[in-house]
Amino acid sequence: MHLLHPSQCGLSNVLLATRRHVPRMADLTPAEWQEFQMVIAALEPALERAFGAALINMAYQRNWAYREAEPDPPFKESRPNPHVHWHLTPRYAQPVEFGGLIFDDPTFGEPFEWRTVDVPAQIRRAIIERLRAQLGVVLE
Repeated sequence: MHLLHPSQCGLSNVLLATRRHVPRMADLTPAEWQEFQMVIAALEPALERAFGAALINMAYQRNWAYREAEPDPPFKESRPNPHVHWHLTPRYAQPVEFGGLIFDDPTFGEPFEWRTVDVPAQIRRAIIERLRAQLGVVLE
């Protein structure tokens, strides 16, 4: 499963998660590994084409389960219950305008610095539509 990241601090940041609860990457089945590779093989170039990203960074994380406030997923038997997820972060050498908003990447060439940037629902939808078009996915 993939979805547009809630914070668009970089244009078209994507959150990729497994369909079932998977505590760590080592727990992925061979079929899930194959599906993951297929998703990345389609999504990475689509993200580059959609908005002209210079490159894509990908980060694997499990840390949300360890947050003090609002752990995700919630605790199980009073203990953190990590779930693997990945961030696909398109990187841009220059600011990019989309939907009347300017998206910049002040740390281009360095590790990406997350910050909370909310965008209006209609712009989020337009980002999704452009990505779906690049992926060849028909909108319903």
